[in-house]
Amino acid sequence: MAVQLSDLREIPDHQEVFVDTITNESVIFEILELAEIADIDAASYHFQQLADDNDATNESEILITENLRNNFTFPRLP
Repeated sequence: MAVQLSDLREIPDHQEVFVDTITNESVIFEILELAEIADIDAASYHFQQLADDNDATNESEILITENLRNNFTFPRLP
């Protein structure tokens, strides 16, 4: 079962963080603004924006992007 970490500690307003209480794995969602780009390019665009905002190097590569099904659920998340 997963719990929302903001119930346990302070989390920035632009994030949602869930922790699996069994495996101690976490999923972090960055809440980003709507970009005027095609949906297929959204993940790459926002990844690059986060990298730029954090002064990351240009040595990155997105190996795969995948659209999730409408009925997709994360294991053990509420």
